[in-house]
Amino acid sequence: MSTIWISKESWQTLWSAIRNIQIRMDRTVLKPSAGLSGQGTSARIRIDLPLASGEGGIYDGPFKLTIDYDAKVLKIGEGFILSGSEFLVSPETEIAFSEIPEIESGWLCVSAFPDVQFSVRKTPDADHYPVAKIAKRIETNSAGESLENIRFFQLHVPMAVLPETFDGPFRVTLNPDENSMTVAPGPVLANGFYFDTKETTLNLEEGYVCVHIELKENGEWSEPEILAGAEPGALNLPVALISHDVTESDDGAMTDRWKISQFRVPRAVFMIAGYECPIANGDET
Repeated sequence: MSTIWISKESWQTLWSAIRNIQIRMDRTVLKPSAGLSGQGTSARIRIDLPLASGEGGIYDGPFKLTIDYDAKVLKIGEGFILSGSEFLVSPETEIAFSEIPEIESGWLCVSAFPDVQFSVRKTPDADHYPVAKIAKRIETNSAGESLENIRFFQLHVPMAVLPETFDGPFRVTLNPDENSMTVAPGPVLANGFYFDTKETTLNLEEGYVCVHIELKENGEWSEPEILAGAEPGALNLPVALISHDVTESDDGAMTDRWKISQFRVPRAVFMIAGYECPIANGDET
């Protein structure tokens, strides 16, 4: 048997897709079909199956959703999550109607950082795996009372596959709904001087996220800051790479997808040659 060589990204796409199979049953599906969507760690195999008219409401798999209008809660059944190499079990959960934002078309997603939690988002991403399509409307009845109407389309998710969680310095979190990203604080060491960066929120854009610092003419360092879309260099140390692409679904809808390549930087270290270190000279203890 001959050997077939494929690129690292193609292998990652194939491996992720095999472990991430999403099955949907719906009356609008006329015949079974399957397709591959996404790439890299976000790749998944989608299988669409017809649903007979008498088979509605039979789903009893992971992340099963039910609505209790009397208690005004959305109930989410037990589910399974693969986060990197860690296997997690999501317990049964309830979300009050009041915690669900009014949205015409969104996604109920599960995430695993800092713990297992559910949220409604306009767009899923690598850290937020969709388990249902969801909508909420606030309507007024004849008595003038406001009624919250929740509707959802259940996705058949055998297991939510999420990237390995990282909770170290300079962790980058994306928020595509607000076109922003947040960078966690981290330590900086510049020629023997120690600094800490602050939590920083930046506009979402492609490119490297870098820790930046400058050496002033008087020999003092500036306060370090976080830059988006910067070029790595002696004074720009990269902590993550943000990439973006647009994918087309089977129905022709275009979706923006953002991806983080997080670099595990325990400490941003800057060393400028030709500058005398005060610690090495014994000026500081």
